[in-house]
Amino acid sequence: MSEPDVATPYSYSLLELRSSRDWSKISISIFDQRFDGQVDRVLLGVCRPASEAITILSVAKDSDTTLRVTRVAERPAVSVAPMRIMRSNVDDLLVAEPNGALTVLTHGLREYNASTVGITGIVSHFLPQSPTLPSVGAMEVDCTSPFMLTSRVVALRDPIRSAVTVELLDGSQSRVSIDFTPKDLLTKQCLEVLALTLPADWYFGLHLTFADAWRSRRLSCDPEVEFDSFKSALTTILQVEPYQKGLARNNPWERLSCSASYTRLEDDLVLSGLRLPPRSPPNPPSTPKQPHALLAPVLNALHMLGEDLRLMVHRHDDVHRLAELICLIASIIRPEWADYWKRFCPDVTAGWVYRLCPATPSGELSHLHARRFIIRR
Repeated sequence: MSEPDVATPYSYSLLELRSSRDWSKISISIFDQRFDGQVDRVLLGVCRPASEAITILSVAKDSDTTLRVTRVAERPAVSVAPMRIMRSNVDDLLVAEPNGALTVLTHGLREYNASTVGITGIVSHFLPQSPTLPSVGAMEVDCTSPFMLTSRVVALRDPIRSAVTVELLDGSQSRVSIDFTPKDLLTKQCLEVLALTLPADWYFGLHLTFADAWRSRRLSCDPEVEFDSFKSALTTILQVEPYQKGLARNNPWERLSCSASYTRLEDDLVLSGLRLPPRSPPNPPSTPKQPHALLAPVLNALHMLGEDLRLMVHRHDDVHRLAELICLIASIIRPEWADYWKRFCPDVTAGWVYRLCPATPSGELSHLHARRFIIRR
């Protein structure tokens, strides 16, 4: 019998034959069941450990009540487990790759980096007999080292919500929990309303930035730590940090030197004997010329959430925490909204609210906006 001309189909058939012989180890996982913006669908993962591959299918109901199955992806895997890892109401898929790393498929088929949720974050916690792992960064994991080869994940079994049984190459097993869902109610609600506000790619970036910021603080369940991690992630992806620095750098006395009254009244004899604010430097630190385009919808979403919480007496502490974030964003694009929230939480910002956007050189315009806003109400 002559050899086949093309090696790829022949190799593929061998893998399929191997999987069919070891059919008892084939597993099927259902995950990411939700409305994806176009249709209600669920993702179905068929993992074939013998072939070291997983085929991912999308299953949705057509208008004629029949099921439409579409193959959407195929990736290397030796074992998978549907778990509640990133979201509290939707399953993600934890994938054990052939090289020993673990990857979380979330928000559809988007990946949460294997190095940050992999060997170094799990194995060292449930193997008391194993030697201490070397102190390397998250992106410096060497999966070819002898210890990593013996502690490679080969199977994920019995997943229940955020817990799963992990089996290593040396036969050891342990029950571990991988849970990156926030416990603070305000943080959860902010993420939920922004999931309906931001584009999918931007929200995925926000969610991962929040998870990394929270993990850097050891996943503390302190509500302040969780919400601070969320604020840090939001201000990072929406480029609010330069405005934050500008707000912390200039106090109201220094900002008075930017007012038109500073030059208009400098010849006044009455003011000549008073100490005036220092003049601003000729080249003040620059800030972005235009605020981020997504600041407006984010501000509106958080504002509506705050208005809802304001009607609940038992949530007034959360209103104060949220108002600080709202005022920070509003001071960039809608300073009158910051004045509105300062009426409920007077100490939420220090001093008068003024516009941080460099398009308005002084704070006088902000007060005019606020006056019109109050009159309209």
